[in-house]
Amino acid sequence: MAHTIISIPLKTIYIFENIVDIIYFRALNRPDFTVLYAKLCAYMANHVAFKKLHNSKITFQKVLAQKIFDMFTSYYIRTPQNETPSFFKNILNSFHFQYYKRSLAHCKFIGELFKQGAFTEKNILSFIHELMKIKLFEIISTLSPQQRDDLENENEWQNAFM
Repeated sequence: MAHTIISIPLKTIYIFENIVDIIYFRALNRPDFTVLYAKLCAYMANHVAFKKLHNSKITFQKVLAQKIFDMFTSYYIRTPQNETPSFFKNILNSFHFQYYKRSLAHCKFIGELFKQGAFTEKNILSFIHELMKIKLFEIISTLSPQQRDDLENENEWQNAFM
């Protein structure tokens, strides 16, 4: 009996992941162009050619959301408390400066992705929920004002903080 083979377009997934890696890296290293990169991602996520390829459920939006969420959780888990004392003393100032700068760029990029329509309310609320778990209120305060006006249901916004 022949096994049914489900065709997964590995080449398409690989291409999507590479595109997302390039855009994400450039957006975080060049915060001035965050809006431009978010518009590019929104265009690609909403364009018919990138929505579904080869009859699969993989879309550019799903690959983008997975990459952002993975980087989001892994980046904010690393804190200065995990460093050894001597190493921590040597890099304290540079770490905090880079952390603050990249955190602002990261939140701005996520906010712009939501504003441009590349992310849904569910994505934004899950990011806020993850930040609440690890108590990074300064990052939430950066992310919050950008999305509060755009969220349709005010109860969802309030429930995210409860």
